[in-house]
Amino acid sequence: MEDIIHELEQRTTKKTNFMIFNMAEDGSNDSAKVADILAFLNVAPQIDNNNFKILRLGRMAAGGKPRALRVTLRTADDMKLVLRCANRMKAYPTPRIFIPRDLTPRQVENKNRVLEKFRQRRGRGKEVSLKYIDDFPKIVGSQ
Repeated sequence: MEDIIHELEQRTTKKTNFMIFNMAEDGSNDSAKVADILAFLNVAPQIDNNNFKILRLGRMAAGGKPRALRVTLRTADDMKLVLRCANRMKAYPTPRIFIPRDLTPRQVENKNRVLEKFRQRRGRGKEVSLKYIDDFPKIVGSQ
């Protein structure tokens, strides 16, 4: 029971967060980079630049791989607006930057399990596809 309550608390906390992966750590201001990304996604007018918090997660790696960046916005609607526009990042001048939701460990585990089942079915030649319903993957097609 405590696990369920803890999971719900985590989801409530994370509902205004999104992540940015592969954004270089070159010593410059991360806030300015996030503001630039929001402007590129054309959501900056709706989201005031002073109304988000950012945090780099984890330790710096010796290999130079940039740490993930967690961005916390004021409302869940702002976060959903960013995620709806996140597919535009494919055209961003810096390649390979992507923006997913901030998921709890249990959500990540569930997502990975569904993706593994999808890959297995696809590998066996089944006609299946992934459909995201309420931000979570579901396998659609022949079982």
